[in-house]
Amino acid sequence: MLIAWKMMAALFTLCVAIAAIATDRLRRTQQRTTRGVWAAALVVAVIWPLTVPVLRPLWFEAATAQETSRNSGATVVPDAGLATSAPMALAAPNALQRMRDWPLAAERALLTFTESQPWLLPLTLAAWTIMSVILLLRLLLASRRISTLTRTAARTTIDAQDVLLANGFGPASVGVRAPRIVVPHWVLALDAPLRAFVLQHEREHCQSGDPRFVWGAALATAVMPWNPGVWWLSRRLRLALELDCDVRTLRHGGDPLVYAKLLLFMTQQHAASASHLRLASSLAASRSHLSRRIAAMQQGKTTVSNTTRLALGLTAVMAIAAACNTRIPGNAVAPNSAQPDATSAVQSPTDSTTTGATVAAEPSAGNPFLESQVQKPVALTASGSPHYPEMLKYAQVEGTVLASFVVDELGVIDTSTFKVLSSDHELFSNSVRLALSQFRYSPAEVDGKRVRQIVQQPFAFRLSEAQKSALTEEMENARRERAAAVQAARQNTLPRKPADPSLPYFEYQVEKPAAMSPDSRSMVYPADLRAARVEGAVLASFVVDENGIVEMSTFKVLKSDHKLFTDAVKEALQSMKYVPAEVEGKRVRQVVQQPFQFKLAK
Repeated sequence: MLIAWKMMAALFTLCVAIAAIATDRLRRTQQRTTRGVWAAALVVAVIWPLTVPVLRPLWFEAATAQETSRNSGATVVPDAGLATSAPMALAAPNALQRMRDWPLAAERALLTFTESQPWLLPLTLAAWTIMSVILLLRLLLASRRISTLTRTAARTTIDAQDVLLANGFGPASVGVRAPRIVVPHWVLALDAPLRAFVLQHEREHCQSGDPRFVWGAALATAVMPWNPGVWWLSRRLRLALELDCDVRTLRHGGDPLVYAKLLLFMTQQHAASASHLRLASSLAASRSHLSRRIAAMQQGKTTVSNTTRLALGLTAVMAIAAACNTRIPGNAVAPNSAQPDATSAVQSPTDSTTTGATVAAEPSAGNPFLESQVQKPVALTASGSPHYPEMLKYAQVEGTVLASFVVDELGVIDTSTFKVLSSDHELFSNSVRLALSQFRYSPAEVDGKRVRQIVQQPFAFRLSEAQKSALTEEMENARRERAAAVQAARQNTLPRKPADPSLPYFEYQVEKPAAMSPDSRSMVYPADLRAARVEGAVLASFVVDENGIVEMSTFKVLKSDHKLFTDAVKEALQSMKYVPAEVEGKRVRQVVQQPFQFKLAK
């Protein structure tokens, strides 16, 4: 039963996560905070599966007593009218019945499997215990390190703010009962406006009690280390804490562009992540969240239609309903054979007729027909429009997807049968998969009876010349805006040189930026992608030293359309030469962010 309980708990967490995503986006459109949404989702995802085994027996006893008193002396008589109804009249009740029964069917299938493998239960319990103990010990060790840090760090005042001054740690907010601000020594070298940003950000963390949320997220993953949904919710909670804190920080004034540049600058200063950093709310510790935070603060207030808000609200409601319909077993350590299911205690008046109609509508072999086997094949009556993936659209990548799926007797696509036979890009395949619910067909027929049929259909993604021109112009405008932003940053709002002489310069800090040498070796187009006619781009970051050589140890991929493109760029950079950056006529090391385009000749 433990395997079934964990699987259904993971499925419940997935439904909760979908509801949290929709609620998060809905609140973001209203310029409202979202950390409460993710905190509530994480609490529900952990607490509810743990309480079900305790509450389910109590619910069963109450339901059994109520059903016994209601049905004493009564009999259930099937409605004769339903037995002669057409299959279409039974379609809606059948669909609703299947939606209600699928959690029970899934639980029974898992129980059958786990009962046939008795060795799984002790192994699963042992693995869970070991993982939880390891994570709890890590939390305890991290807590002791932070406690030692707060005791030994020098207490000082920076710009009228009491802080703890530490070596190689921070800026961060630590402590559960009384959060404190910890900053490293290099913060003292920042200009006053930048120090104000750093201190205000950490002050907002302390005033909002964000370290408590961080502690709770770490504890949740230790309680359920086997549940990937809990890890993901914990990560999204950390992101929400930083996004909300960024908004509150900028409300006190300041240029969002300067703040974003400060975040980029601080990621260069951060040392490698330490285990105890997981229990601290830090300004720029999570580099993976940095791009989303910068994008969020640059967007500003956006106008969202009521239709979008309604769609997000319905998505959240449907996900919550699906979570409520997820049947988590009532006994987590052994099969619950002593208790019959409340759903099977009373026969539905439509059980016999529904079964008869379903059997009559299926082919004798139980498999769908091929197009060559039907007298009247399916015909498309209503089509949707697969969404063109934004990344591929802006890269002007075109392609085709050949998909296979089954259309049932009602003309609806059975999405569980969806298969990709060929595709020019995975994002195209995902777009087609998401759009299948918008398609409707007239069902296939054999001897006047509606049957299921396998359909193979191509989906083409093409851009008109006008669309290509508009995208090119939009990208050029974006390039000009970025150039203007870089020029605006060449003011005294940011440090004119690194706080540590061993660190490289940024482009806005040098007088003559590093540039690729004209005689540098060109990149090799990956043969597999060239044969598939796949185009793309890679945005990379690296350091060019005083001799114009790329320091490959600093190479980072900021964005890439394919791993093979990344490998090609990385291989080419090893032999590329640059004209080094200069400051006051002296060659210096510089951080370079450069895009690399892979285009095919038309």
